[in-house]
Amino acid sequence: MKSFKFYRTSLTLMVLLAAPAAVMAQSDCSQIVEHGVFGTAPTDSLEKRTRAFVNWLSQNTFDSYGKAVDAAQQLGFTIDDIPAQIGGHARASDWGNYQAAMQTVDFSDKRNLSKFSRIVNTADQGMAKAWQTCTSNSKGVAHAAIELSYDPMRFTVRLIYDAAGAPPTKIRDFAITPESATCTPAVNSNTTLESSGLILNCTRRVASDAVQITGNTDKGALLANLPGLTPPSSMATRIIETPLGPPPGGCTTDAKVKANVDDKTQDGSQPVYVCP
Repeated sequence: MKSFKFYRTSLTLMVLLAAPAAVMAQSDCSQIVEHGVFGTAPTDSLEKRTRAFVNWLSQNTFDSYGKAVDAAQQLGFTIDDIPAQIGGHARASDWGNYQAAMQTVDFSDKRNLSKFSRIVNTADQGMAKAWQTCTSNSKGVAHAAIELSYDPMRFTVRLIYDAAGAPPTKIRDFAITPESATCTPAVNSNTTLESSGLILNCTRRVASDAVQITGNTDKGALLANLPGLTPPSSMATRIIETPLGPPPGGCTTDAKVKANVDDKTQDGSQPVYVCP
């Protein structure tokens, strides 16, 4: 596949002026081809956008928290604000189980949703900028990208071709693997790819199935991957953070009976300190 260069010099000033954090989008199309996007425009509800972001983080190619951090940084955002623990699993030391637990969090619960709201809104902006960079630097070249949705079984394939004044291009061959993954409309030999591009609505049978798009056009190869997701936990989990500290004055007999020191009490989803 023809590579798409990223011109850092032309974007540096713009990002420094626009980005609230010191994170510069370093994405060429290769990161999007490898990991897909979780949204090109933040039009869905926060809950749906959070689920799409969680699905992106749950890809089994991210076999460590460090790899997920690196991929996010190359796309122009950070994931440091995700909870330190979910379901008793630490992101830093138990990442695989953290991914599995993350998929079973009830994001209709606003207390859980609030834990992700800041990072999701920031990540949406970073991904949108990475997508814009990819497409603007690949005019006259055809390529593919996969967009994850809030449903791990459903995804969108975007076939992109900005003709930049040239005629439309022809798709010479196109394939999706595994065979259990299906897309509509169907793409076959001699399908015309206009400047407006082509959007395919797709499904896969199992969330852990990795999907690959391969094809060729007169204006470049089509290649995109959707890694499988780490299988979700078998039971619903909750977000857990570091317990609240001991009460003022330490753990005394009197303190044990106070409501905010009861071992059955929580502050939202955060456990309180349990006195010995």
